[in-house]
Amino acid sequence: MRPNKTTKILILILLIIFIAGCTPREIVSVGLEIAKEQVREEAKIREEIRNRYQKAIEIEPEEEIERELHEFLRPIFNSIFGEAKLIDITYTDLPAFGIKAFVPLLTYILPRLVSEDDITKIKASIEDKGYIAKKYESIEGSILLVFGRNGDPLFGVSTTINAQEILAGGSLSKTYIELLFFDDFEDYGLGQEAPFGYWKKKGGGRIEQVVEKNKKLGKVLSFKSLGEKFGVYIDKMWENYFLQFEAKGEDVFAYFKVTKTADAGYYLYSGWMSDIKVVKFSGKDEQVIASVKRTFDYKEWSVFLIKLVGSKISIYVNGVKMIDIVDDDPLLRVGGIGFGGEDWAYINNVRVFKVK
Repeated sequence: MRPNKTTKILILILLIIFIAGCTPREIVSVGLEIAKEQVREEAKIREEIRNRYQKAIEIEPEEEIERELHEFLRPIFNSIFGEAKLIDITYTDLPAFGIKAFVPLLTYILPRLVSEDDITKIKASIEDKGYIAKKYESIEGSILLVFGRNGDPLFGVSTTINAQEILAGGSLSKTYIELLFFDDFEDYGLGQEAPFGYWKKKGGGRIEQVVEKNKKLGKVLSFKSLGEKFGVYIDKMWENYFLQFEAKGEDVFAYFKVTKTADAGYYLYSGWMSDIKVVKFSGKDEQVIASVKRTFDYKEWSVFLIKLVGSKISIYVNGVKMIDIVDDDPLLRVGGIGFGGEDWAYINNVRVFKVK
């Protein structure tokens, strides 16, 4: 059994007695100061946790598969923690959950830290609704609860004791999204220049090794010289799709609904001295159709999600909706994707998935 904080304080006091030969009054005085400092430190930590929660921006799920999971879990988290904010939505496969299809991953921030009792309550609350739970614990201390029916894993909840966030991913009804394309650039050689894989060369681009978003070394698509504003593209004629990717850099260009010849379409621009912009282009003719102030650090990895449903264009950065517009152009209802960078830009983990 680990000693609690009070026991630790008493141990410190006894050490002081043993080493310094303090008088009883001195012992009491030192003990009180240690206890007061401990209380101040705990109060400071609680305040930091509250401030982090209050500053967090809550988002609302928009797609049916997101809403279904959120509306199921949110009341459970609220009943246990008093409140919980949904702060991020990305899409991924979840092999650790036993789910290999493409599904939403929801991130919640809590007003306090997670305890072992909270994990027990989450498990019991979801089991009460008819799901079978399996619990897994890692050496690092993370806890994963996987819930399913009839032997099939459907969704999972993951967190760590004393963490302030909870991850939840999957689907209640086993409605998964079709993954159309994925590239993490690991299959190409370092220094290899475009074209490679499905990527066709427009201006340039090469493979470089960097520290990825997961803090590990890996290969990415890199743009480092002037003139690569439109570097590479894929000439698929996708319709109603989501484009998700990780990026950082001084000048990041992400193209979507690009024509077969890559001479028309849209691009998202994120620059270090500029707003985020959505630009429609045809050849050298361009027009900004939406812009918003950049609120994230261009030197750090961010997750971009571009939702293209009908004539609607919605853009999220790190789970926060930045742009939401309608541009009804009959010549740009379908198209491929592309990337570029005029100064320096890194692109990684590109995913395209179909909206049902």
